[in-house]
Amino acid sequence: MQTKTYSFQQQDSLGKHGEKILDDWLSSKYQIIDVSHILQYQTSGIDRLLIHPSGFTLSVEYKFDKAAGRTGNLFFETTSVDTTGIPGWGWSSQADYWIFLVPDNNLYIVKPSDFRSLVWQKREQLKEKYIQNCGYRTIGFPVKIVDVKNISSCVTDRSISPPLLDRVRR
Repeated sequence: MQTKTYSFQQQDSLGKHGEKILDDWLSSKYQIIDVSHILQYQTSGIDRLLIHPSGFTLSVEYKFDKAAGRTGNLFFETTSVDTTGIPGWGWSSQADYWIFLVPDNNLYIVKPSDFRSLVWQKREQLKEKYIQNCGYRTIGFPVKIVDVKNISSCVTDRSISPPLLDRVRR
């Protein structure tokens, strides 16, 4: 069986498409500031700041998981680049929420601490997966969408108005 090699440029292009969909969806309730190009936010795993009209601000990381529709899993990244040991967003992201967009138009809005706890609880059952990129591999765990749905702050179809997310207490 031949292993598929992913291209960063293709994945980045796909991610930009997902970001636009999520920005359009969230803009009815929040002012959105794209901080994905700012190094401080990049290294913190934060793509957007969402500002609610009442004044509170939330940070989010977007995930567009195209394979989830086919596999029934969301990918929890533990190592971003295996050759240099760069930690994956699953452990390093400091966002208040992760928003997963999957091809069936469902959205899963998850607090990172809840997803991390789920991965820890299921660690014996999860099988590590290696994703081949050009010159390195990304490592992580496929986690069943059904399980993520149980810990999601919100599961919705994007045809429905975005929810008011709670400010996360750290």
